[in-house]
Amino acid sequence: MGLTSTSRRTLLLGALAAITLPRVALAQNPNAPDPMGVFVGAGGMMQRFYHDLSRAIAQKRYSQSRFIRAYFTDELAALYFRTQKEAGDELSWSVDVDAILNAQDVPDKLIYQGSKPLKVTKREALIAVTSEAFGETRTFRYLMRNVKQGWRIDDIFYEEGDDYGLRAFVAAARKRRREDLAKAKKPQRP
Repeated sequence: MGLTSTSRRTLLLGALAAITLPRVALAQNPNAPDPMGVFVGAGGMMQRFYHDLSRAIAQKRYSQSRFIRAYFTDELAALYFRTQKEAGDELSWSVDVDAILNAQDVPDKLIYQGSKPLKVTKREALIAVTSEAFGETRTFRYLMRNVKQGWRIDDIFYEEGDDYGLRAFVAAARKRRREDLAKAKKPQRP
Protein backbone atom coordinates (compact mmCIF):
# COMPACT_ATOMS: atom_id res chain seq x y z
CA MET A 1 0.00 0.00 0.00
CA GLY A 2 1.63 3.26 -1.13
CA LEU A 3 1.44 6.74 0.34
CA THR A 4 -0.86 9.20 -1.31
CA SER A 5 0.44 12.65 -2.24
CA THR A 6 -1.48 14.14 0.72
CA SER A 7 0.06 11.61 3.10
CA ARG A 8 3.57 12.27 1.72
CA ARG A 9 3.06 16.01 2.07
CA THR A 10 1.84 15.60 5.66
CA LEU A 11 4.79 13.32 6.49
CA LEU A 12 7.26 15.76 4.90
CA LEU A 13 5.78 18.75 6.76
CA GLY A 14 5.83 16.78 10.02
CA ALA A 15 9.50 15.88 9.55
CA LEU A 16 10.39 19.45 8.64
CA ALA A 17 8.56 20.77 11.72
CA ALA A 18 10.31 18.23 13.95
CA ILE A 19 13.68 19.43 12.69
CA THR A 20 13.07 23.19 12.82
CA LEU A 21 10.73 23.75 15.78
CA PRO A 22 13.19 22.74 18.52
CA ARG A 23 15.81 25.19 17.12
CA VAL A 24 13.25 27.99 16.97
CA ALA A 25 12.15 27.29 20.55
CA LEU A 26 15.77 27.28 21.77
CA ALA A 27 16.54 30.52 19.97
CA GLN A 28 13.70 32.30 21.79
CA ASN A 29 14.63 30.99 25.24
CA PRO A 30 17.61 32.85 26.73
CA ASN A 31 18.06 30.07 29.31
CA ALA A 32 18.33 27.36 26.66
CA PRO A 33 21.43 25.17 26.87
CA ASP A 34 22.10 25.87 23.19
CA PRO A 35 24.79 28.61 23.02
CA MET A 36 23.42 30.08 19.79
CA GLY A 37 19.98 30.34 21.38
CA VAL A 38 21.63 32.27 24.18
CA PHE A 39 23.38 34.49 21.65
CA VAL A 40 20.11 35.24 19.91
CA GLY A 41 18.75 36.61 23.23
CA ALA A 42 21.86 38.65 24.07
CA GLY A 43 22.42 39.71 20.46
CA GLY A 44 18.81 40.82 20.18
CA MET A 45 19.24 43.00 23.24
CA MET A 46 22.35 44.59 21.68
CA GLN A 47 20.44 45.31 18.46
CA ARG A 48 17.68 47.04 20.47
CA PHE A 49 20.31 48.95 22.46
CA TYR A 50 22.03 50.22 19.31
CA HIS A 51 18.73 50.94 17.56
CA ASP A 52 17.56 53.06 20.51
CA LEU A 53 20.99 54.67 20.90
CA SER A 54 21.21 55.58 17.20
CA ARG A 55 17.68 57.01 17.21
CA ALA A 56 18.28 59.07 20.38
CA ILE A 57 21.51 60.51 18.93
CA ALA A 58 19.84 61.34 15.61
CA GLN A 59 16.96 63.06 17.41
CA LYS A 60 19.38 64.97 19.71
CA ARG A 61 17.83 63.48 22.84
CA TYR A 62 20.61 61.13 23.95
CA SER A 63 21.00 60.76 27.72
CA GLN A 64 23.83 58.60 29.01
CA SER A 65 22.07 58.21 32.39
CA ARG A 66 18.87 56.95 30.78
CA PHE A 67 20.71 54.32 28.74
CA ILE A 68 22.76 53.16 31.73
CA ARG A 69 19.60 52.70 33.81
CA ALA A 70 17.77 50.90 31.00
CA TYR A 71 20.45 48.59 29.62
CA PHE A 72 23.13 48.01 32.29
CA THR A 73 23.00 45.51 35.14
CA ASP A 74 21.71 47.05 38.36
CA GLU A 75 25.09 46.38 39.99
CA LEU A 76 27.12 48.19 37.32
CA ALA A 77 24.65 51.08 37.08
CA ALA A 78 24.69 51.59 40.87
CA LEU A 79 28.49 51.46 40.96
CA TYR A 80 28.80 53.95 38.10
CA PHE A 81 26.29 56.45 39.55
CA ARG A 82 27.74 56.17 43.07
CA THR A 83 31.21 56.90 41.69
CA GLN A 84 29.98 59.93 39.75
CA LYS A 85 28.06 61.25 42.78
CA GLU A 86 31.04 60.83 45.11
CA ALA A 87 33.30 62.59 42.60
CA GLY A 88 31.21 65.76 42.66
CA ASP A 89 33.15 68.52 40.91
CA GLU A 90 36.51 66.73 41.19
CA LEU A 91 37.11 65.52 37.62
CA SER A 92 40.01 63.25 38.55
CA TRP A 93 37.63 61.21 40.75
CA SER A 94 35.06 60.65 38.00
CA VAL A 95 34.79 58.70 34.77
CA ASP A 96 35.40 61.77 32.63
CA VAL A 97 34.21 60.39 29.28
CA ASP A 98 30.82 59.21 28.12
CA ALA A 99 30.81 55.63 29.42
CA ILE A 100 28.67 54.32 26.55
CA LEU A 101 30.41 56.06 23.65
CA ASN A 102 33.92 56.31 25.14
CA ALA A 103 34.16 59.89 23.90
CA GLN A 104 34.05 63.44 25.21
CA ASP A 105 31.36 64.42 22.69
CA VAL A 106 28.27 62.78 21.23
CA PRO A 107 28.60 61.96 17.52
CA ASP A 108 26.20 63.45 15.00
CA LYS A 109 25.29 59.94 13.86
CA LEU A 110 25.82 56.37 15.07
CA ILE A 111 25.36 53.48 12.65
CA TYR A 112 25.08 49.90 13.94
CA GLN A 113 26.91 47.56 11.56
CA GLY A 114 26.55 44.21 13.30
CA SER A 115 27.58 41.95 16.13
CA LYS A 116 29.18 38.57 16.60
CA PRO A 117 29.54 36.25 19.59
CA LEU A 118 33.01 35.82 21.06
CA LYS A 119 32.10 33.73 24.11
CA VAL A 120 28.64 32.45 24.99
CA THR A 121 27.40 30.55 28.02
CA LYS A 122 23.98 30.16 29.58
CA ARG A 123 24.52 33.11 31.97
CA GLU A 124 26.86 35.43 30.08
CA ALA A 125 27.91 36.38 26.60
CA LEU A 126 30.82 38.39 25.26
CA ILE A 127 29.70 40.13 22.08
CA ALA A 128 31.72 42.25 19.65
CA VAL A 129 29.64 45.08 18.20
CA THR A 130 30.83 47.12 15.25
CA SER A 131 29.43 50.56 14.60
CA GLU A 132 30.37 53.74 12.82
CA ALA A 133 30.71 56.97 14.79
CA PHE A 134 32.86 60.09 14.47
CA GLY A 135 33.62 59.07 10.87
CA GLU A 136 35.35 55.82 11.85
CA THR A 137 34.42 52.20 12.36
CA ARG A 138 34.73 51.11 15.97
CA THR A 139 34.33 47.73 17.63
CA PHE A 140 33.44 47.50 21.32
CA ARG A 141 33.11 44.26 23.24
CA TYR A 142 30.19 43.95 25.63
CA LEU A 143 30.04 41.53 28.52
CA MET A 144 26.38 40.64 28.85
CA ARG A 145 24.81 38.95 31.87
CA ASN A 146 21.50 37.15 31.94
CA VAL A 147 19.85 38.59 35.05
CA LYS A 148 16.30 38.67 36.38
CA GLN A 149 15.32 41.48 33.98
CA GLY A 150 16.85 39.65 30.99
CA TRP A 151 20.14 40.36 29.21
CA ARG A 152 21.99 43.45 30.46
CA ILE A 153 25.40 45.04 29.86
CA ASP A 154 27.82 44.25 32.70
CA ASP A 155 30.99 45.74 31.17
CA ILE A 156 32.19 47.45 28.00
CA PHE A 157 35.69 46.96 26.58
CA TYR A 158 36.56 49.83 24.26
CA GLU A 159 39.82 48.69 22.67
CA GLU A 160 40.24 45.50 20.71
CA GLY A 161 42.01 42.84 22.74
CA ASP A 162 42.11 45.05 25.86
CA ASP A 163 40.43 43.95 29.10
CA TYR A 164 40.46 47.48 30.51
CA GLY A 165 36.82 48.44 30.30
CA LEU A 166 34.17 50.47 32.06
CA ARG A 167 34.47 48.55 35.34
CA ALA A 168 38.23 49.23 35.32
CA PHE A 169 37.60 52.95 34.63
CA VAL A 170 35.21 53.09 37.60
CA ALA A 171 37.63 51.19 39.86
CA ALA A 172 40.49 53.55 38.90
CA ALA A 173 38.35 56.62 39.63
CA ARG A 174 37.36 55.22 43.03
CA LYS A 175 41.01 54.42 43.81
CA ARG A 176 42.11 57.98 42.95
CA ARG A 177 39.44 59.34 45.26
CA ARG A 178 40.47 57.06 48.16
CA GLU A 179 44.15 57.94 47.72
CA ASP A 180 43.45 61.70 47.56
CA LEU A 181 41.23 61.55 50.65
CA ALA A 182 43.85 59.52 52.54
CA LYS A 183 46.54 62.10 51.66
CA ALA A 184 44.31 64.93 52.84
CA LYS A 185 43.78 63.24 56.24
CA LYS A 186 47.49 62.73 56.93
CA PRO A 187 48.98 65.38 59.20
CA GLN A 188 51.32 67.71 57.38
CA ARG A 189 54.89 67.83 58.67
CA PRO A 190 56.51 71.23 59.11
